[in-house]
Amino acid sequence: MRDGQLIIDTVKTSSFFALATSILFTVLLFLIIYYLINIGNRHIDRDRRIHVDLKLGIKFVVCLVSLYIVVIIFKRFPILGDALWAVVLAAILAYVINPLVNFLEKKGVKRIFGLVIVYVGSIFIISLLAFIVVPKTLEEFSKLFANLPSMVSGWSDKLDSFLNNVRESISKGIGKSAASEYDPVGEVMQSFEQFLIKFSKNIVAYIETLPQKFSSIANGFIKFCLALVLTFYFVLDKDLIVSKMKQVIPPKYRKDASFLGSSINDALMDFVKGRLLMAVFVGVATGIVLLICGVNFAIVIGIITIIADIIPYIGPFIAFVPAILFAAMDSPIKALIVGVFFVLIQWAENNILAAKLIGSSTGLHPIVILLSILIGGGIFGVAGLILSVPAVSVIIILFNFFKKKLEENRNPLN
Repeated sequence: MRDGQLIIDTVKTSSFFALATSILFTVLLFLIIYYLINIGNRHIDRDRRIHVDLKLGIKFVVCLVSLYIVVIIFKRFPILGDALWAVVLAAILAYVINPLVNFLEKKGVKRIFGLVIVYVGSIFIISLLAFIVVPKTLEEFSKLFANLPSMVSGWSDKLDSFLNNVRESISKGIGKSAASEYDPVGEVMQSFEQFLIKFSKNIVAYIETLPQKFSSIANGFIKFCLALVLTFYFVLDKDLIVSKMKQVIPPKYRKDASFLGSSINDALMDFVKGRLLMAVFVGVATGIVLLICGVNFAIVIGIITIIADIIPYIGPFIAFVPAILFAAMDSPIKALIVGVFFVLIQWAENNILAAKLIGSSTGLHPIVILLSILIGGGIFGVAGLILSVPAVSVIIILFNFFKKKLEENRNPLN
Protein backbone atom coordinates (compact mmCIF):
# COMPACT_ATOMS: atom_id res chain seq x y z
CA MET A 1 0.00 0.00 0.00
CA ARG A 2 2.81 2.37 0.93
CA ASP A 3 4.70 1.48 -2.26
CA GLY A 4 1.62 2.32 -4.35
CA GLN A 5 1.13 5.64 -2.57
CA LEU A 6 4.83 6.39 -3.05
CA ILE A 7 4.52 5.79 -6.79
CA ILE A 8 1.47 8.10 -6.99
CA ASP A 9 3.29 10.82 -5.05
CA THR A 10 6.31 10.43 -7.34
CA VAL A 11 4.16 10.77 -10.46
CA LYS A 12 2.43 13.86 -9.07
CA THR A 13 5.77 15.39 -8.11
CA SER A 14 7.27 14.71 -11.55
CA SER A 15 4.19 16.16 -13.29
CA PHE A 16 4.34 19.30 -11.16
CA PHE A 17 8.08 19.60 -11.80
CA ALA A 18 7.54 19.28 -15.56
CA LEU A 19 4.79 21.93 -15.47
CA ALA A 20 6.90 24.32 -13.38
CA THR A 21 9.90 23.78 -15.67
CA SER A 22 7.80 24.51 -18.78
CA ILE A 23 6.44 27.72 -17.27
CA LEU A 24 9.88 28.86 -16.12
CA PHE A 25 11.39 28.08 -19.53
CA THR A 26 8.66 30.07 -21.31
CA VAL A 27 9.18 33.11 -19.08
CA LEU A 28 12.97 32.97 -19.45
CA LEU A 29 12.70 32.61 -23.23
CA PHE A 30 10.45 35.67 -23.41
CA LEU A 31 12.83 37.74 -21.25
CA ILE A 32 15.85 36.68 -23.31
CA ILE A 33 14.13 37.68 -26.56
CA TYR A 34 13.02 40.99 -25.04
CA TYR A 35 16.50 41.96 -23.86
CA LEU A 36 18.17 40.79 -27.08
CA ILE A 37 15.85 43.10 -29.02
CA ASN A 38 16.69 46.01 -26.69
CA ILE A 39 20.42 45.37 -27.08
CA GLY A 40 20.06 45.24 -30.86
CA ASN A 41 18.05 48.49 -30.91
CA ARG A 42 21.03 50.38 -29.46
CA HIS A 43 23.09 49.74 -32.59
CA ILE A 44 20.60 50.68 -35.32
CA ASP A 45 18.79 53.84 -36.40
CA ARG A 46 15.72 54.92 -34.44
CA ASP A 47 13.31 54.48 -37.37
CA ARG A 48 14.48 50.88 -37.88
CA ARG A 49 14.19 49.77 -34.26
CA ILE A 50 11.82 47.02 -33.17
CA HIS A 51 9.41 48.26 -30.52
CA VAL A 52 8.16 45.64 -28.07
CA ASP A 53 5.31 46.33 -25.67
CA LEU A 54 6.46 44.65 -22.46
CA LYS A 55 2.99 44.72 -20.88
CA LEU A 56 1.46 43.14 -23.97
CA GLY A 57 4.16 40.48 -23.99
CA ILE A 58 3.56 39.67 -20.33
CA LYS A 59 -0.17 39.35 -21.01
CA PHE A 60 0.58 37.00 -23.91
CA VAL A 61 2.81 34.79 -21.75
CA VAL A 62 0.22 34.75 -18.96
CA CYS A 63 -2.44 33.68 -21.48
CA LEU A 64 -0.24 30.84 -22.77
CA VAL A 65 0.56 29.62 -19.27
CA SER A 66 -3.10 29.85 -18.25
CA LEU A 67 -4.14 27.90 -21.34
CA TYR A 68 -1.56 25.21 -20.57
CA ILE A 69 -2.79 24.94 -16.97
CA VAL A 70 -6.39 24.66 -18.17
CA VAL A 71 -5.42 21.79 -20.51
CA ILE A 72 -3.69 20.00 -17.61
CA ILE A 73 -6.77 20.44 -15.41
CA PHE A 74 -9.10 19.10 -18.12
CA LYS A 75 -6.87 16.04 -18.56
CA ARG A 76 -6.85 15.48 -14.81
CA PHE A 77 -10.66 15.82 -14.46
CA PRO A 78 -12.41 14.38 -17.58
CA ILE A 79 -15.83 15.35 -16.19
CA LEU A 80 -14.93 18.98 -16.91
CA GLY A 81 -14.53 18.05 -20.57
CA ASP A 82 -17.99 16.46 -20.58
CA ALA A 83 -19.47 19.58 -19.01
CA LEU A 84 -17.69 21.80 -21.54
CA TRP A 85 -18.99 19.60 -24.38
CA ALA A 86 -22.55 20.09 -23.10
CA VAL A 87 -22.06 23.87 -22.81
CA VAL A 88 -20.61 24.16 -26.34
CA LEU A 89 -23.42 22.05 -27.81
CA ALA A 90 -25.98 24.14 -25.91
CA ALA A 91 -24.44 27.34 -27.27
CA ILE A 92 -24.64 25.99 -30.84
CA LEU A 93 -28.26 24.86 -30.41
CA ALA A 94 -29.18 28.19 -28.82
CA TYR A 95 -27.57 30.00 -31.73
CA VAL A 96 -29.65 27.95 -34.19
CA ILE A 97 -33.08 28.23 -32.51
CA ASN A 98 -32.74 31.81 -31.23
CA PRO A 99 -33.89 33.36 -34.58
CA LEU A 100 -37.12 31.31 -34.39
CA VAL A 101 -37.80 32.55 -30.86
CA ASN A 102 -37.01 36.13 -31.94
CA PHE A 103 -39.45 35.78 -34.85
CA LEU A 104 -42.25 34.64 -32.52
CA GLU A 105 -41.38 37.41 -30.07
CA LYS A 106 -41.77 40.02 -32.84
CA LYS A 107 -45.23 38.56 -33.53
CA GLY A 108 -46.28 39.34 -29.95
CA VAL A 109 -45.54 35.97 -28.33
CA LYS A 110 -43.74 36.17 -24.99
CA ARG A 111 -40.20 34.87 -25.14
CA ILE A 112 -40.74 31.96 -22.75
CA PHE A 113 -43.90 30.86 -24.60
CA GLY A 114 -42.12 31.18 -27.94
CA LEU A 115 -39.29 29.02 -26.63
CA VAL A 116 -41.76 26.40 -25.40
CA ILE A 117 -43.49 26.45 -28.81
CA VAL A 118 -40.15 25.86 -30.57
CA TYR A 119 -39.28 23.00 -28.21
CA VAL A 120 -42.71 21.36 -28.49
CA GLY A 121 -42.76 21.87 -32.26
CA SER A 122 -39.31 20.32 -32.62
CA ILE A 123 -40.34 17.33 -30.49
CA PHE A 124 -43.52 16.92 -32.56
CA ILE A 125 -41.65 17.04 -35.88
CA ILE A 126 -38.98 14.61 -34.65
CA SER A 127 -41.67 12.25 -33.30
CA LEU A 128 -43.58 12.44 -36.59
CA LEU A 129 -40.45 11.67 -38.58
CA ALA A 130 -39.64 8.86 -36.16
CA PHE A 131 -43.13 7.40 -36.62
CA ILE A 132 -43.04 7.65 -40.42
CA VAL A 133 -39.39 7.29 -41.37
CA VAL A 134 -37.63 5.40 -38.55
CA PRO A 135 -39.40 2.01 -38.97
CA LYS A 136 -38.63 1.95 -42.69
CA THR A 137 -35.10 3.20 -42.05
CA LEU A 138 -34.44 0.53 -39.40
CA GLU A 139 -35.84 -2.09 -41.75
CA GLU A 140 -33.50 -0.95 -44.52
CA PHE A 141 -30.51 -0.80 -42.16
CA SER A 142 -31.19 -4.32 -40.86
CA LYS A 143 -31.61 -5.57 -44.43
CA LEU A 144 -28.36 -3.84 -45.39
CA PHE A 145 -26.40 -5.42 -42.53
CA ALA A 146 -27.95 -8.84 -43.18
CA ASN A 147 -27.18 -8.74 -46.91
CA LEU A 148 -23.76 -7.10 -46.61
CA PRO A 149 -21.69 -10.34 -46.76
CA SER A 150 -23.58 -11.61 -49.83
CA MET A 151 -23.34 -8.16 -51.43
CA VAL A 152 -19.58 -8.07 -50.89
CA SER A 153 -19.36 -11.58 -52.32
CA GLY A 154 -21.41 -10.49 -55.34
CA TRP A 155 -19.18 -7.48 -55.95
CA SER A 156 -16.15 -9.73 -55.68
CA ASP A 157 -17.60 -12.24 -58.18
CA LYS A 158 -18.43 -9.49 -60.67
CA LEU A 159 -14.98 -8.00 -60.30
CA ASP A 160 -13.47 -11.47 -60.64
CA SER A 161 -15.36 -12.06 -63.89
CA PHE A 162 -14.38 -8.65 -65.25
CA LEU A 163 -10.70 -9.08 -64.40
CA ASN A 164 -10.67 -12.60 -65.87
CA ASN A 165 -11.88 -11.14 -69.15
CA VAL A 166 -9.16 -8.50 -68.95
CA ARG A 167 -6.57 -11.21 -68.21
CA GLU A 168 -7.69 -13.23 -71.22
CA SER A 169 -7.42 -10.15 -73.44
CA ILE A 170 -3.91 -9.43 -72.14
CA SER A 171 -2.91 -13.08 -72.64
CA LYS A 172 -4.04 -12.98 -76.24
CA GLY A 173 -2.11 -9.78 -76.81
CA ILE A 174 1.27 -10.64 -75.21
CA GLY A 175 1.18 -14.43 -75.24
CA LYS A 176 0.29 -16.96 -72.57
CA SER A 177 3.87 -17.60 -71.47
CA ALA A 178 4.56 -13.91 -70.80
CA ALA A 179 1.21 -13.46 -69.07
CA SER A 180 1.88 -16.41 -66.77
CA GLU A 181 5.23 -14.97 -65.69
CA TYR A 182 3.75 -11.62 -64.67
CA ASP A 183 0.05 -11.30 -63.89
CA PRO A 184 -0.75 -7.73 -62.76
CA VAL A 185 -4.49 -8.29 -63.16
CA GLY A 186 -4.35 -11.26 -60.83
CA GLU A 187 -2.45 -9.24 -58.27
CA VAL A 188 -4.99 -6.42 -58.45
CA MET A 189 -7.87 -8.88 -58.13
CA GLN A 190 -6.28 -10.61 -55.16
CA SER A 191 -5.58 -7.29 -53.39
CA PHE A 192 -9.12 -6.05 -53.96
CA GLU A 193 -10.64 -9.31 -52.74
CA GLN A 194 -8.55 -9.09 -49.58
CA PHE A 195 -9.73 -5.51 -49.09
CA LEU A 196 -13.40 -6.50 -49.47
CA ILE A 197 -13.01 -9.38 -47.03
CA LYS A 198 -11.26 -7.18 -44.48
CA PHE A 199 -13.82 -4.39 -44.96
CA SER A 200 -16.80 -6.70 -44.43
CA LYS A 201 -15.17 -8.28 -41.36
CA ASN A 202 -14.54 -4.85 -39.85
CA ILE A 203 -18.17 -3.82 -40.34
CA VAL A 204 -19.48 -7.06 -38.84
CA ALA A 205 -17.07 -6.72 -35.90
CA TYR A 206 -18.20 -3.15 -35.30
CA ILE A 207 -21.87 -4.18 -35.34
CA GLU A 208 -21.13 -6.94 -32.83
CA THR A 209 -19.53 -4.43 -30.44
CA LEU A 210 -22.52 -2.05 -30.51
CA PRO A 211 -24.14 -3.58 -27.39
CA GLN A 212 -20.88 -3.03 -25.51
CA LYS A 213 -20.99 0.64 -26.44
CA PHE A 214 -24.30 1.09 -24.63
CA SER A 215 -22.67 2.84 -21.66
CA SER A 216 -20.99 5.43 -23.87
CA ILE A 217 -24.25 5.92 -25.79
CA ALA A 218 -26.11 6.43 -22.50
CA ASN A 219 -23.44 8.91 -21.38
CA GLY A 220 -23.81 10.82 -24.63
CA PHE A 221 -27.60 10.86 -24.24
CA ILE A 222 -27.27 12.32 -20.72
CA LYS A 223 -24.92 15.04 -21.99
CA PHE A 224 -27.33 15.81 -24.81
CA CYS A 225 -30.24 16.17 -22.34
CA LEU A 226 -28.09 18.48 -20.22
CA ALA A 227 -27.30 20.51 -23.35
CA LEU A 228 -31.04 20.85 -24.09
CA VAL A 229 -31.67 22.21 -20.58
CA LEU A 230 -28.77 24.66 -20.92
CA THR A 231 -30.03 25.68 -24.37
CA PHE A 232 -33.42 26.57 -22.89
CA TYR A 233 -31.87 28.96 -20.37
CA PHE A 234 -29.33 30.35 -22.87
CA VAL A 235 -32.15 31.38 -25.22
CA LEU A 236 -34.52 32.51 -22.47
CA ASP A 237 -31.91 34.73 -20.76
CA LYS A 238 -30.09 35.79 -23.93
CA ASP A 239 -30.44 39.51 -23.27
CA LEU A 240 -29.22 39.13 -19.69
CA ILE A 241 -26.23 37.01 -20.78
CA VAL A 242 -25.29 39.50 -23.52
CA SER A 243 -25.62 42.38 -21.04
CA LYS A 244 -23.33 40.66 -18.52
CA MET A 245 -20.78 39.93 -21.24
CA LYS A 246 -20.80 43.59 -22.29
CA GLN A 247 -20.15 44.66 -18.70
CA VAL A 248 -17.03 42.49 -18.62
CA ILE A 249 -15.64 44.34 -21.67
CA PRO A 250 -13.92 47.66 -20.86
CA PRO A 251 -16.05 50.66 -21.99
CA LYS A 252 -13.54 51.87 -24.59
CA TYR A 253 -13.68 48.50 -26.39
CA ARG A 254 -17.45 47.95 -26.28
CA LYS A 255 -18.20 49.67 -29.59
CA ASP A 256 -15.57 47.63 -31.42
CA ALA A 257 -16.71 44.44 -29.68
CA SER A 258 -20.31 45.12 -30.69
CA PHE A 259 -19.32 45.70 -34.32
CA LEU A 260 -17.15 42.58 -34.33
CA GLY A 261 -19.89 40.48 -32.74
CA SER A 262 -22.45 41.67 -35.29
CA SER A 263 -20.12 40.87 -38.20
CA ILE A 264 -19.43 37.36 -36.91
CA ASN A 265 -23.11 36.77 -36.14
CA ASP A 266 -24.23 37.82 -39.64
CA ALA A 267 -21.66 35.59 -41.34
CA LEU A 268 -22.36 32.56 -39.15
CA MET A 269 -26.14 32.91 -39.28
CA ASP A 270 -26.17 33.08 -43.08
CA PHE A 271 -23.85 30.07 -43.25
CA VAL A 272 -25.79 27.94 -40.74
CA LYS A 273 -29.23 28.65 -42.23
CA GLY A 274 -27.96 28.22 -45.77
CA ARG A 275 -26.15 24.93 -45.16
CA LEU A 276 -29.06 23.40 -43.24
CA LEU A 277 -31.61 24.31 -45.92
CA MET A 278 -29.33 23.12 -48.73
CA ALA A 279 -28.61 19.85 -46.90
CA VAL A 280 -32.34 19.16 -46.49
CA PHE A 281 -32.98 19.98 -50.17
CA VAL A 282 -30.17 17.75 -51.44
CA GLY A 283 -31.05 14.87 -49.11
CA VAL A 284 -34.77 14.92 -49.91
CA ALA A 285 -34.13 15.31 -53.66
CA THR A 286 -31.61 12.46 -53.63
CA GLY A 287 -33.97 10.19 -51.69
CA ILE A 288 -36.87 10.92 -54.08
CA VAL A 289 -34.71 10.24 -57.16
CA LEU A 290 -33.47 6.95 -55.70
CA LEU A 291 -37.03 5.89 -54.76
CA ILE A 292 -38.27 6.67 -58.29
CA CYS A 293 -35.35 4.72 -59.79
CA GLY A 294 -36.05 1.80 -57.46
CA VAL A 295 -32.62 1.83 -55.81
CA ASN A 296 -32.37 -0.17 -52.60
CA PHE A 297 -31.95 1.66 -49.28
CA ALA A 298 -33.07 4.98 -50.81
CA ILE A 299 -34.28 6.42 -47.48
CA VAL A 300 -31.05 5.49 -45.71
CA ILE A 301 -28.97 7.10 -48.46
CA GLY A 302 -31.20 10.20 -48.34
CA ILE A 303 -30.64 10.57 -44.59
CA ILE A 304 -26.90 10.05 -45.04
CA THR A 305 -26.96 12.74 -47.74
CA ILE A 306 -28.67 15.26 -45.43
CA ILE A 307 -26.02 14.70 -42.76
CA ALA A 308 -23.07 14.59 -45.16
CA ASP A 309 -24.11 17.61 -47.22
CA ILE A 310 -23.51 19.86 -44.20
CA ILE A 311 -19.82 19.41 -45.08
CA PRO A 312 -19.16 21.61 -48.16
CA TYR A 313 -17.86 20.00 -51.37
CA ILE A 314 -16.73 16.72 -49.78
CA GLY A 315 -20.01 15.76 -48.10
CA PRO A 316 -22.10 15.19 -51.25
CA PHE A 317 -19.58 12.73 -52.65
CA ILE A 318 -19.67 10.72 -49.40
CA ALA A 319 -23.35 10.02 -50.06
CA PHE A 320 -22.90 9.70 -53.84
CA VAL A 321 -20.67 6.60 -53.57
CA PRO A 322 -23.24 4.25 -51.95
CA ALA A 323 -25.98 5.59 -54.24
CA ILE A 324 -23.97 4.68 -57.34
CA LEU A 325 -22.90 1.31 -55.91
CA PHE A 326 -26.44 0.18 -55.09
CA ALA A 327 -27.73 1.48 -58.43
CA ALA A 328 -24.94 -0.31 -60.31
CA MET A 329 -25.89 -3.58 -58.61
CA ASP A 330 -29.21 -3.44 -60.50
CA SER A 331 -27.99 -2.16 -63.86
CA PRO A 332 -25.38 0.20 -65.37
CA ILE A 333 -28.20 2.26 -66.91
CA LYS A 334 -29.70 2.89 -63.48
CA ALA A 335 -26.29 3.93 -62.18
CA LEU A 336 -25.93 6.33 -65.11
CA ILE A 337 -29.36 7.86 -64.41
CA VAL A 338 -28.50 8.31 -60.72
CA GLY A 339 -25.19 9.91 -61.70
CA VAL A 340 -26.90 12.38 -64.05
CA PHE A 341 -29.45 13.38 -61.41
CA PHE A 342 -26.66 13.73 -58.85
CA VAL A 343 -24.87 16.20 -61.14
CA LEU A 344 -28.12 18.15 -61.68
CA ILE A 345 -28.86 18.32 -57.94
CA GLN A 346 -25.34 19.49 -57.18
CA TRP A 347 -25.54 22.09 -59.95
CA ALA A 348 -28.81 23.43 -58.52
CA GLU A 349 -27.33 23.51 -55.00
CA ASN A 350 -24.08 25.26 -55.93
CA ASN A 351 -25.38 27.68 -58.58
CA ILE A 352 -28.90 28.54 -57.42
CA LEU A 353 -29.40 27.75 -53.73
CA ALA A 354 -25.90 28.72 -52.59
CA ALA A 355 -26.18 32.13 -54.24
CA LYS A 356 -29.61 32.76 -52.69
CA LEU A 357 -29.08 31.31 -49.20
CA ILE A 358 -25.39 31.83 -48.45
CA GLY A 359 -24.08 34.26 -51.04
CA SER A 360 -20.67 35.59 -49.99
CA SER A 361 -21.26 35.18 -46.23
CA THR A 362 -18.05 33.23 -45.66
CA GLY A 363 -15.97 35.06 -48.25
CA LEU A 364 -13.75 32.00 -48.60
CA HIS A 365 -12.20 30.64 -51.77
CA PRO A 366 -13.10 26.99 -52.53
CA ILE A 367 -9.45 25.98 -52.07
CA VAL A 368 -9.43 27.54 -48.59
CA ILE A 369 -12.68 25.71 -47.77
CA LEU A 370 -11.26 22.35 -48.88
CA LEU A 371 -8.03 22.86 -46.93
CA SER A 372 -10.03 23.90 -43.87
CA ILE A 373 -12.14 20.74 -44.07
CA LEU A 374 -9.12 18.47 -44.54
CA ILE A 375 -7.13 20.03 -41.70
CA GLY A 376 -10.12 20.33 -39.36
CA GLY A 377 -11.22 16.77 -40.04
CA GLY A 378 -7.70 15.44 -39.56
CA ILE A 379 -7.32 17.15 -36.18
CA PHE A 380 -10.83 17.14 -34.69
CA GLY A 381 -12.59 14.36 -36.60
CA VAL A 382 -16.26 14.72 -37.57
CA ALA A 383 -16.67 17.92 -35.53
CA GLY A 384 -13.74 19.42 -37.43
CA LEU A 385 -15.33 18.53 -40.78
CA ILE A 386 -18.54 20.35 -39.83
CA LEU A 387 -17.18 23.34 -37.90
CA SER A 388 -13.92 24.03 -39.75
CA VAL A 389 -15.41 26.34 -42.41
CA PRO A 390 -17.32 28.64 -40.01
CA ALA A 391 -14.31 28.63 -37.67
CA VAL A 392 -11.98 29.76 -40.48
CA SER A 393 -14.55 32.37 -41.50
CA VAL A 394 -14.53 33.78 -37.95
CA ILE A 395 -10.72 33.79 -37.89
CA ILE A 396 -10.60 35.76 -41.16
CA ILE A 397 -13.16 38.27 -39.83
CA LEU A 398 -11.03 38.74 -36.70
CA PHE A 399 -7.86 39.07 -38.79
CA ASN A 400 -9.38 41.72 -41.08
CA PHE A 401 -10.78 43.61 -38.09
CA PHE A 402 -7.47 43.79 -36.21
CA LYS A 403 -5.59 44.55 -39.42
CA LYS A 404 -7.88 47.52 -40.01
CA LYS A 405 -7.37 48.69 -36.42
CA LEU A 406 -3.59 48.52 -36.75
CA GLU A 407 -3.72 50.54 -39.96
CA GLU A 408 -5.92 53.16 -38.24
CA ASN A 409 -3.46 53.40 -35.34
CA ARG A 410 -0.53 53.86 -37.72
CA ASN A 411 -2.38 56.51 -39.74
CA PRO A 412 -4.62 58.32 -37.21
CA LEU A 413 -5.22 61.26 -39.57
CA ASN A 414 -6.75 58.98 -42.20
